[in-house]
Amino acid sequence: MDPDDSEHPFDRANTMFDFRPGLRFGSVSCFFDLVDNVIPSATRFQAKREMVYSCRIQYVNVKRQSSMGRSVMFDLFRIRFVRNLLIGGFVRSNQILWSNLPRAVTNLGPMRAYGRWLNALVRRRPIRMSYFYTSFFRNRPLLELAYRLSDQKRQGSSLTISVLGCSIGAEVYSLLWTIRSRRPDLKVVVNAVDISKEALKFAQEGVYTQECSQFTDAAVLASVTKHERVELFDNEGDMFRIKPWLKEGINWRLGNAADPKLVDVMGPQDMVFANNLLCHMYSWGAERCLRNVASLVMPGGYLFVSGIDLAIRTGVARAHRLEPVTDLIEEIHNGDLTLITDWPFKYWGLEPFSIRRHDWRERYSSVFRVSGLRCHESNQETDQLVTCRKARVSGRIGIGL
Repeated sequence: MDPDDSEHPFDRANTMFDFRPGLRFGSVSCFFDLVDNVIPSATRFQAKREMVYSCRIQYVNVKRQSSMGRSVMFDLFRIRFVRNLLIGGFVRSNQILWSNLPRAVTNLGPMRAYGRWLNALVRRRPIRMSYFYTSFFRNRPLLELAYRLSDQKRQGSSLTISVLGCSIGAEVYSLLWTIRSRRPDLKVVVNAVDISKEALKFAQEGVYTQECSQFTDAAVLASVTKHERVELFDNEGDMFRIKPWLKEGINWRLGNAADPKLVDVMGPQDMVFANNLLCHMYSWGAERCLRNVASLVMPGGYLFVSGIDLAIRTGVARAHRLEPVTDLIEEIHNGDLTLITDWPFKYWGLEPFSIRRHDWRERYSSVFRVSGLRCHESNQETDQLVTCRKARVSGRIGIGL
């Protein structure tokens, strides 16, 4: 046999791959694993170099042979880039005009419909950021409803609560003070979950100032009254430390609200709070996360979820047979002014409350009661639906929408 016709070590590995347009070449680890299994150790280093080089060459050839060539892809990118500039200018000009209009005009039906269209346009732009912004008593009507629901508990009974995306702890301590100050007999246990170890450490220490912190550019104590400040904190000069009785019964956990194993770790909860968390996720991620959050609530428990795309929340509520709690529904919807004033030009903005909609109870309710009947959709169908939406969003982001 001619030495040039002998089987090359790379040929043995290359026959096991089909270089198609859809194959990802960004990760080379799978190729290296294959080399270690099928190629003798003496020639592994050279084979790996040739594999990487061959992958690059074949990737370029595939791109050239595809129906949409390189020039077309760059043209599309340029078109999308210019379109984004035009959309950005269009949104900014509308924002200037909208801010100069009186509230009586922006509250008209046609203007609300136009605002919803503008907000949908803003939400399509692939910009999502994580914020630690929080404050004490951020939504007082929501805290009041949480107390009313906890007040249904019998004397001396236990109450398990989960606060997801707890940030630096302002919502946790506000909730605990609201319940414990009026129902001291309840044994309240709180699972405070956040993805940031630094934020959890700050929350566990429970020391705040009147100025902005390293996590937020707003004063977290701005909404606290003098009476509440005396009840919640021990004053240490310019520092305000949470009182020890409010720190009792809190489990600070590092975790992700979208983790399916969260329910195995914490168990079913009487109340679950996921406020101002899901709005910073893309639609496919927010929907999957909300379904996972809903599974944390025990039958007969309550789910508190505000600061989310209303269409996503309504769809998940229907799928899981969640019963909207209409008590204080409008007050809670309008309870966080930061969400109301940022609509429609911020993706986290919240549209004005309207009782004229036929689905206003489901659409504008921020609190839901979980019945014993679970979601009628199978997990497999849900995963397929979310995966398809994720692929569409990823495709739009990849070409610069």
